[in-house]
Amino acid sequence: MFETLLTLLGKASMTSNYYDQIRTICQQIQTLEWLLTPIQFTPITHFDPKVHTVDQKANLYLQQASLDVQNMIPIEVAADGNCLYNSIIRLSGNTASTPSELRVRSLIEFVKNENFYHNRFAHIVGLVNEAIKNIASNFSFSELYEIAALSNVLKCNIQSVYPTIDYRSDLNITSNTFEHAQCSIASKTICLFWTHTESEIEARRSNAGNWSPNH
Repeated sequence: MFETLLTLLGKASMTSNYYDQIRTICQQIQTLEWLLTPIQFTPITHFDPKVHTVDQKANLYLQQASLDVQNMIPIEVAADGNCLYNSIIRLSGNTASTPSELRVRSLIEFVKNENFYHNRFAHIVGLVNEAIKNIASNFSFSELYEIAALSNVLKCNIQSVYPTIDYRSDLNITSNTFEHAQCSIASKTICLFWTHTESEIEARRSNAGNWSPNH
């Protein structure tokens, strides 16, 4: 069902009036209460070598992150553009969710509370309407808007970790914990790491000497 809905949203994202079309579709999906029952997200608490694989390239990049996260183990996930959603599924251990479901739910949350996300992040991340178009496109790379929206979808805090490579002050927001709206002292927190599928040397070589994450 979510795959079908995402296909519909993806087609809407390619139209000239994509903003209005996507908003309308999201509002219609919101009426399907039987489909949008809250996700019961319980994050894993340890690395299981029988289930998880270490992301070796991310492990190298992790040594260039803040000291408080360098003892963590980056888990390998598919680098297909749905990396964010693949990561959530891997961290939940819940194979019932799919990237399509998480992308659609994130988009609905984003559209529903657009003013909140705009007021909080637009001056840093960019235009909301472009983000809406991007989220509606399957396999498109995710940004901070999606992380913030997902924290509310999952009712789980998300700590965003960015390596200190070519670091600038405007990247401070990428090393931040996004708390969900009902956050309490009992709330869980998961960590997501911005990395690259290639070594730093190769990544710079293909990007005019600059480094930016793609995974």
